Amino acid sequence: MCNRKETGHEEAEAQADLMVIRTQAVLVEVRTMLVSAARGFTKFWWKRLGSCGTGQIREELARSLSKPLQNALKPLMAEVESVSERIRGYDEQIENIAKSRYPETALLQYSPRAYRRPIAEVGTTWEQRQHAMRRERGL
Repeated sequence: MCNRKETGHEEAEAQADLMVIRTQAVLVEVRTMLVSAARGFTKFWWKRLGSCGTGQIREELARSLSKPLQNALKPLMAEVESVSERIRGYDEQIENIAKSRYPETALLQYSPRAYRRPIAEVGTTWEQRQHAMRRERGL
């Protein structure tokens, strides 16, 4: 249990930080679904997209495919690139939040995504403290 009391401002700030992490996670899921769909569509035509991670998918990967398939996949691939760019923006935002509000995450600087879990755990710890305080008060 924490010795100091959380203020309403700290509570709102912690919840906002968790929302940033959760939003970024949703975008990662969306990108994964888009890439899986693109790969599935190409597989239907007995073709394959180049091998790479979901973050490296670009419209250029479809250039080895037939023109009709390229035209069909172009909007999908553009959306993958767009979502990837938004994810990179969230990565930077999460890194800045971790550095400024959660200095204990400095030990995990090998990757911007490494900050997500510690901040989420800090938020979870905060939620556990709030739950314990409510139990003590009989709420």
